[in-house]
Amino acid sequence: MSRHRLSPLFDPRSVALYGATEREGALGRLLLETLRAGGFQGPIGAINPKRRRVLGEACVRSAAALDFVPDVALAAVPADALPAVVDDCADKGTRFVVVYSTGFDTATEAGRDAQAGLLGRARSRGVRLVGPHCMALMRPASGFDAGFSPGRVKAGRVALLSQSGAVVTALLDWAAPSGIGFSSVLSLGRALDLDFGELLDWYLFDHQTDSVLLYLEGVHDARGFMSSVRALSRVKPVVIMKAGRANDAGRIPGASHSDALTGNDRVFEAAIARAGAVRANTTFQLLAAARLLALRKRPGGPRLAIVANGGGPGVIAADAVVANGLELAELSPATVAALGDGLPAHGSRRNPVNLLTDADPARIEAALKAVLADPAVDAALALFVPQTVTTSAQAAEAIVTAAGGQPKLVAAVIAGGASAAAGQRRLDEAGIPQFLSPENAVDALALLQSFAINQQKLRQVPVAVDVGFEPDVAAAEAMYRSVIASGRTLLDEVESKALLAHFGIEAPPSIVAATPADAAQAASRLGFPVVLKVLSPDIVHKSDVGGVRINVQSAGAARAAAEDILESVARLRPDARISGVVVQPMIRTRHQREVYVGMATDPMFGAVIAFGAGGVAVEQIDDIAIGLPPLNGLLARSMVQRTRVARLLRAYRNVPGVDFQKLEQTLVRFSALVCACPWIESLDINPLLVDEDRVTALDARIAVKAPADMLRVHWRGAYGHLAIHPYPRELEERVTLKNGDPVLLRPIRPEDAELEREFVAALSPQTLYRRFMMPVKELSDAMIERFTQIDYDRELALVALRNESGGTPGAAGSRLVGVARIIPTWEDGTAEFAIVVGDWLQHSGLGRELMLRLLEAGRVRGYSVIEGIILGENVSMLRFCERLGFTITLNPDDPAERIARITLG
Repeated sequence: MSRHRLSPLFDPRSVALYGATEREGALGRLLLETLRAGGFQGPIGAINPKRRRVLGEACVRSAAALDFVPDVALAAVPADALPAVVDDCADKGTRFVVVYSTGFDTATEAGRDAQAGLLGRARSRGVRLVGPHCMALMRPASGFDAGFSPGRVKAGRVALLSQSGAVVTALLDWAAPSGIGFSSVLSLGRALDLDFGELLDWYLFDHQTDSVLLYLEGVHDARGFMSSVRALSRVKPVVIMKAGRANDAGRIPGASHSDALTGNDRVFEAAIARAGAVRANTTFQLLAAARLLALRKRPGGPRLAIVANGGGPGVIAADAVVANGLELAELSPATVAALGDGLPAHGSRRNPVNLLTDADPARIEAALKAVLADPAVDAALALFVPQTVTTSAQAAEAIVTAAGGQPKLVAAVIAGGASAAAGQRRLDEAGIPQFLSPENAVDALALLQSFAINQQKLRQVPVAVDVGFEPDVAAAEAMYRSVIASGRTLLDEVESKALLAHFGIEAPPSIVAATPADAAQAASRLGFPVVLKVLSPDIVHKSDVGGVRINVQSAGAARAAAEDILESVARLRPDARISGVVVQPMIRTRHQREVYVGMATDPMFGAVIAFGAGGVAVEQIDDIAIGLPPLNGLLARSMVQRTRVARLLRAYRNVPGVDFQKLEQTLVRFSALVCACPWIESLDINPLLVDEDRVTALDARIAVKAPADMLRVHWRGAYGHLAIHPYPRELEERVTLKNGDPVLLRPIRPEDAELEREFVAALSPQTLYRRFMMPVKELSDAMIERFTQIDYDRELALVALRNESGGTPGAAGSRLVGVARIIPTWEDGTAEFAIVVGDWLQHSGLGRELMLRLLEAGRVRGYSVIEGIILGENVSMLRFCERLGFTITLNPDDPAERIARITLG
């Protein structure tokens, strides 16, 4: 398609302005003036039923009187006039309305009802809304300026999307003197309708956008947001600033450790990293990132060389390098020798290089060239402070000359006030990113390096850590129904451990004892030593009420311990219901460590997973890494490595390291539990005992959602409790082909990368050509990554697996024999399909089995049309599609191709 479905909004060819007026200071006048001043070449339709002319131009009562259909409508009218604007646009065929007015008073019930009515009206009429309280919509390259930023915004390759109009105007004003240009600018305001999830898709399509800056304060649709950011960040840098850290300070702690340990901002930090984007913590960091992104040049790695004309600035920059996780480049002996040629003896030839305050332009240029030539240097930072020997303009010229033709990134700081201005202007003219301070420059470089690291993580191919394991989801569901039927929302410890066992998480055997005498008998049966713990639906933290006794060595001691527990709990919590005590073996190993695994429900991103140091003081230690499910082995390993306790889990002195493979497997199984059980509200495993041989859950607490809360989860659709759609296990199905061969049909996984590569390698040249419509010998790593690491929320690939040795399809030894996939197109509600079956299974019925399931999956995902491009010479494929109900038409862009299209019921 030549135009994206959002092109009329972001890149309009015509516009209507509702509320056009000549009244000084009115939004309708300001918008009309900025549209004219920007040089927009498309028609502008002024609409105001009370005016016939506005600022010398014709003004009409409604869009019906316009001789064109506006791509977008700008609404500078009171809130109560907005429904009429929506109707007028719908009647004319305009599908986007940008609302500049503040909208309805949502502090009142009447205002909320009116706003909901407007949204319902717009959706029923097929009109999409931006705002209310939008402050900017700009496409600088085409002169389209519908905002209130002072001055003309320069065209560039950086997009800016913000929930705050004030942040937009400030950033544009700061960016202007530096020559930073923008491909598009949009402030969302309250985002009543169109939100980040949909709008970010535009930047994937937009060839004028190379990178994206986001400012946000909250996310309405976490699933859509994560899906769009993940897709976008794979191809373009995304830098996000989120405000609202102060909101965490006022959070009311929940009953579980996970509620207390996660925190909204921690969760957001984890979400951004998981999506492959990077976070800016301040406005100046966001602007600094814009400076670098505007150049379309990235640091080649973390190793930074610093060249300064003074010791202090270099040390400040070096401290910032360490604080930001970058590396000070280790200069080679050849570089050190080259630096010595023109540098006095008391200057520093090591990184950071100190050229001394009397450095002239030649010394600055030579030093920069020397470090940039060093293979161990990925980027360079030049620092210049005012001095009398060299002016700022001369220093800037030396930096520009040294950086000329360099593939490596060079950033600079020319510090000072009036004396620095000439040098700063010269750097801006030459496209050298210059910053206010060493820390500011290093922050920007660190942001882009963080993006590179997140990209590497996003593209890693995980190895399956749990092949063949199948959780007992049905038993877990039955347990939930039983708990709800009993009027509870908290599982007792025995139930909690049973639920963990359904997902393969090991826990010691437990016996419930109603009386101290029963506790003595249970302890004798289990063997000593044992642990006794109070069993009560009302007590969360047992240790706080004296409800735990450990290392009990005899039956008599077990009886006495049970009596002590019941007496202590009755005294400290007389309101608590007591079911008895739980008796379990005392598990203590020589090299054991205690860690924590938990799950909480975040109001924005749904279910989140926490891992860290465990024990009674888990909240006080506060050593936690956050991750969004689903997890694979690589993500689980990353969570472990981000904690301080990870150092204690490794081998040290005579203490062996824990079994990291089992620990990662446990985290993956814990993630599977979280994904499969949307009814879990929070879950704590504390402590989780780990050593060199085992991983065991010693204690667990699980709270579940009430049925009313589950209605809201189901309303969001499949896996509505998650921000990232997990592997859709429910689509797995075994079928028998015409030749009697059994095959497993299932969604593709990232772990299938090697199977995909082997499958393609085995295809005939003709089949490859018909699938890719170009000669292909093998798939690149990037193509393999794209084919196997998919977003199940918006696309799907089904693979067929056959076991060549006659075993169960999908088990070890299985081979990939067919793939069918759908991916979204730029047109709303339309997906494109592709399918290829191994030459050795042509006419086996496999293609039909794959396509029927793919079409149904497309319907469930909300697609109304599935289409694909097929070579006209591929007659068998065209006939196959016709038998499935596709209509075949000529591709108007290429007569050698056909378009197969089917409308889903």
